[in-house]
Amino acid sequence: MKKIIAITLIGALVLGLAFTGVANAQSPKDKARGMPQMGTVERISANSVILKAPGMDFITIEVTTNDETVYYDATGELEKGEKPPEIKWNEIKKADKIIARGKIVREDEDSPTSYLAISVTKINQFPRPGKPGDDRGRDNAPPSMNVVFKSVSGDTITVTDP
Repeated sequence: MKKIIAITLIGALVLGLAFTGVANAQSPKDKARGMPQMGTVERISANSVILKAPGMDFITIEVTTNDETVYYDATGELEKGEKPPEIKWNEIKKADKIIARGKIVREDEDSPTSYLAISVTKINQFPRPGKPGDDRGRDNAPPSMNVVFKSVSGDTITVTDP
């Protein structure tokens, strides 16, 4: 039951963020950036990709591309501060993990909104969540657990998995 409630709350949060961006979308000339979108490639067409959100298979995200979109491959070893090499659109395949950075666009009030990718980066694994500026998203971060404390007795802490 707790798992269903947690998934529902996370889904509501993600949809709320998406609808907030959609409601505040302006013109396609607006250079304001939207939230980066990430996921596993489910389908690819000539100018869009459908992603499955990480950890939430019931949410899909459509990301559109255009002639100005730049593609990168960050799956290889990179030196610190090194920019990943550029690749072509056809080098992104189904089941690849990607992060798209871009903006929410709408042609006019009657047209649908979409997420236009300015860059698409192929990656090996999704970054761990964390607050901006902290080290939780980095490999050297200490391990963390999500648990419910039950009791403390001397040197023993009893927990359960939510």
